[in-house]
Amino acid sequence: MLSARDSQLAADESLDAQAVVSPPTQPAVGWCVLVLLLFGISTARFATNKFFERVAEPVQPRFVVNINQASLSELRALPEVGTALAQRIIEYRDVHGDFRSIDDLQSVKGLGPKTVDRLRALLTLGDVNSEESAEAMWLARGNGPTK
Repeated sequence: MLSARDSQLAADESLDAQAVVSPPTQPAVGWCVLVLLLFGISTARFATNKFFERVAEPVQPRFVVNINQASLSELRALPEVGTALAQRIIEYRDVHGDFRSIDDLQSVKGLGPKTVDRLRALLTLGDVNSEESAEAMWLARGNGPTK
């Protein structure tokens, strides 16, 4: 049989064991979750603003193509212009002479007003120096901007 002292020691050990393994109280967990949540939100907001800051800069065309002098490969460097469409532009130019306006491109089969409007910033009727033409070729091969 256990003595009173042994019973007391057993009870104390039982209380110590419960104190050691007892989970944190619910309010403490709630505060930890709240602090972590606020920290995560502020970090995400800061990171998102910094990430999109550079992306929001407007993109400027890096080259222009003279549609009255452009070769097949220079025309293919334009977005939405493949080999067949570039060939039709050259054939139209050979038959009808130089384009007098960018809108004249709408006379080429496969080029409607919406496509011409999307290409307008990349097209010219006047002289284009060879550096810009070379850059158009460079970009057409999937390389990055040279400037």
